[in-house]
Amino acid sequence: MIQRIQSLYLLIVAVLAALMYFFVFLTIQSPDLLWFNKPVVTAAFCLMITLASIFMYKKRKMQIKFCYINIIFFLLVYAEIFIGAIMTIDFDMTKIKYHFGIASIIPPVCVIFILLAIRAIKKDENLVKSLDRIR
Repeated sequence: MIQRIQSLYLLIVAVLAALMYFFVFLTIQSPDLLWFNKPVVTAAFCLMITLASIFMYKKRKMQIKFCYINIIFFLLVYAEIFIGAIMTIDFDMTKIKYHFGIASIIPPVCVIFILLAIRAIKKDENLVKSLDRIR
């Protein structure tokens, strides 16, 4: 299971998804408001789907589907941050300061690793199909 490269890619995604709990994505600061955004629920779904897809190493087509679902959830993390930022906007934009945290770069990195895992899973699937043809 872990000796396959796609499992290592997905393990990296799981570690990064777990790190999303500990870092702040977005801080919105104004004279009367200090707001921190941590998309905990969406990050939990990302982590669960990643761990589930690691253990589906025998069902490669289902593993690819889980990876695509995981990409959608990582995009939902950004949608959650964007919606949270829009809900805090008032009409006087000069007094609001937005500070993006280190966790805001985790979802694109995870999507890149998921795409690498999908490519490796498809390569494995093609290898198994070619070996079945030889028999």
